[in-house]
Amino acid sequence: MNFLLSLLSGVISVLFFFTSLFSPITGQSIKVKDEDNIKLCFATISDTHINNSPARNTMLTHGFEVLSQDCIDAIVHVGDMTDHGELSEFEDLYKCVKDGVDGPMFLPCVGNHDTWSDLGPEASYSYFVDFYNDYSGRNIEKNYYSTDINGYKIIVMSSEGDSTRADISAEQIAWLDSELADATANGMPAFVICHWVIAGTNGEAQLWPEDATSRQSAEVEEVLQKYKNVFYFSGHIHAGFRGDITEKTQGHASIETRGNVHYVNLPSYMYFNAEGGNLLSGCGYIVEVYDDCVMLRARNYAMEHWMGIYDVTLDLV
Repeated sequence: MNFLLSLLSGVISVLFFFTSLFSPITGQSIKVKDEDNIKLCFATISDTHINNSPARNTMLTHGFEVLSQDCIDAIVHVGDMTDHGELSEFEDLYKCVKDGVDGPMFLPCVGNHDTWSDLGPEASYSYFVDFYNDYSGRNIEKNYYSTDINGYKIIVMSSEGDSTRADISAEQIAWLDSELADATANGMPAFVICHWVIAGTNGEAQLWPEDATSRQSAEVEEVLQKYKNVFYFSGHIHAGFRGDITEKTQGHASIETRGNVHYVNLPSYMYFNAEGGNLLSGCGYIVEVYDDCVMLRARNYAMEHWMGIYDVTLDLV
């Protein structure tokens, strides 16, 4: 199995190399829809699974390079940055960040794979905090934190356990409540980043009925639903981009609205996606925020093309 995964990574890296050669000629540049009225623009990426593979490092660095555009304020990683949360993997991850990210803020999020160091989850969490603080110049103490960009708040959650499902403490849930209250106090939208899908959204019930959500999924959603204009970004289930077709035929899509919350599930960047959606790797959403709406624009970062069939515009209330 490891041989097959390595072979697949090698094949994908070759594809990245050749598409990067032709993308300056055939690629579509990253431009926001309305330059005069854009308030915030950030790119999202998930499930890169860095594991000391040169091929994977090349793929991720390339993705960061093509996202380092003047119009993009931040690159948000929605978890499973590494494959096992080992020190050497975090070293490789931040080498990719330092080599590839030029301009945008980098905002990482812990996924389940980021907690599985042979030394235990405490070691993985310390690597996450130490590397992020060293890179950003901040001084966060926990593996969850928030950031204000252009007056908008991005709230990054984390599991506090080391299993496939997330364990989210009562303390973190209370912190989330406080952060959302502050973020939405003036009618602004809030952006919550958490690797795990909320139960019953984005096809979780059909695709990953046992393992996709946190143990406190209901408690987290209860807090999310207290506030308007909340956008919740997840990864984890490697389901690809899914739009109108999968919503009609299978009952789920990458972007779903339930109550006050818009749930956005991201494809795996490193692996082919095989759970009902578009199979392509190397993809993510670019998020454009305006006074009256949020645009989620599907992008193939590797081939530098928009995938407009999966775009969604959500009005703010």
